[in-house]
Amino acid sequence: EVAALCRPRATGRGDFIFREGEPALAVQIAAEGRVKIVRETAAGRQVVLRLINPGELFGVAGGWGAETYPAGARALVAGVVLQLPAREFFRLLAERPDLALAVIADLGRRLREIESRVLDLETGDVEARLARALLRLTAGGLSPVVALTRQDLADLTGTTLSTASRTLSTWHRGEIVAAL
Repeated sequence: EVAALCRPRATGRGDFIFREGEPALAVQIAAEGRVKIVRETAAGRQVVLRLINPGELFGVAGGWGAETYPAGARALVAGVVLQLPAREFFRLLAERPDLALAVIADLGRRLREIESRVLDLETGDVEARLARALLRLTAGGLSPVVALTRQDLADLTGTTLSTASRTLSTWHRGEIVAAL
């Protein structure tokens, strides 16, 4: 039923799926490829809020009644996104308690992930934040070597490109990580 309501959209590496502030007309499902959710600060710095793997929902703001997307979504690699109209998503949640419970469980997992990242940003030094980010990414099946740039890792861990590069280069020389 859900698949019949979705419209597939091919994305190329770097393509915006939606931009912050655009009308939130659809809920997205990553079918193939990976996506980063990004927000720009007042100073113009990009912050990576989340990384989306195949099978995950994102851009659900319209499904909750928001008029616009609070952040942007950009393809990390070429892929396919399934777009489900927000009104259909909301209808399905009302009619299918099993789907609603699955979405609630997913939101709970995301909340725990965000709480962990906030704690990390507040208490961890850059090396610890980078190490935890790489461990989280590889545990989720993401190959950071292929999908993420050093700038992406810096944005994800709340540091500068030069600090992330210096740390990763040191780790590479010490054979702690493969080349990034």
